Amino acid sequence: MFEGYADGEPRVTLNEVDSSLWEVTTADPSVIRLLRERYPDAVTTRGAAAR
Repeated sequence: MFEGYADGEPRVTLNEVDSSLWEVTTADPSVIRLLRERYPDAVTTRGAAAR
């Protein structure tokens, strides 16, 4: 597990499911936007609607 912080607040958590699948948890829209730009084929699996 990896947790990323900004200004002392958690911004993102990454959990490895297997060697090619990661679960990303964040409430920060800028993190989601950057991930979608960098990994356009990524799939939203729960917690948020795919855009």
